[in-house]
Amino acid sequence: MITGNVIGNLGKDAEMKTIGEKQYITFRMASTVRRKGEDKTTWVSVMYRQNDNLLPYLKKGQQVYVQGDLDVNFYTSRDGSTQGDLSLFANQLVLVGQRDRQEQSAPQLQPQPQPQPQPAPQQYTNDLPF
Repeated sequence: MITGNVIGNLGKDAEMKTIGEKQYITFRMASTVRRKGEDKTTWVSVMYRQNDNLLPYLKKGQQVYVQGDLDVNFYTSRDGSTQGDLSLFANQLVLVGQRDRQEQSAPQLQPQPQPQPQPAPQQYTNDLPF
């Protein structure tokens, strides 16, 4: 297997699937790159097992970063041509961007207020010359 990284957007909401006795989050994502002034989109099927708490946030259009083992499955399409399906078994998944700036799809961490430096207490001495 080849390890790879992909950044892209979900094509539809993620789903929970059970394979054997294990549950996986599955989704398809589109990754687009610009080459010679032309956009090329590659679709990747992703399976992720580590954290089912992410499922509510993995909605259509959500931008994600995934890292894991890549595999290509070849099949014959309806028109008889050979096609390849790129799959990634993810061991890392990060929510990268928001689907809509107005809609907060993922919880946002609020910055913690920084303690303000307190002025040093004034020191009084009895060093008076008289």
